[in-house]
Amino acid sequence: MSKDRIKNLSLFSALVGIFLILLVKDNLVLPTTDLQSLQNVTVDQKVKTSGTISYVSQSKSGYYLVIKNQKYSIPIMIFTQSNLTLSKDQIIEVEGRITEFNKKRSLIADQVWV
Repeated sequence: MSKDRIKNLSLFSALVGIFLILLVKDNLVLPTTDLQSLQNVTVDQKVKTSGTISYVSQSKSGYYLVIKNQKYSIPIMIFTQSNLTLSKDQIIEVEGRITEFNKKRSLIADQVWV
């Protein structure tokens, strides 16, 4: 094989690989993590969880809420200028990144489903 043919084949293979990575990346589904297990997740890890809203407040920068299940809870920050319809006792699903402040875990939301 000539050098040009090898070079073209390598370039083609790299482009196909990048395309496949981009295609698969958008179709990955994040598994749901229960609230108890969030204490074992590393900081900055992306997670998806669900629970019942036990507290909600709105500010200029977004919403602060706490979701819970029977035994565990986690604070969640949603930074948005949009009006969301969130209320106490509503069940939601949240996807975002785990953070830690004052040795307590919280979640910065990227997406929220009601």
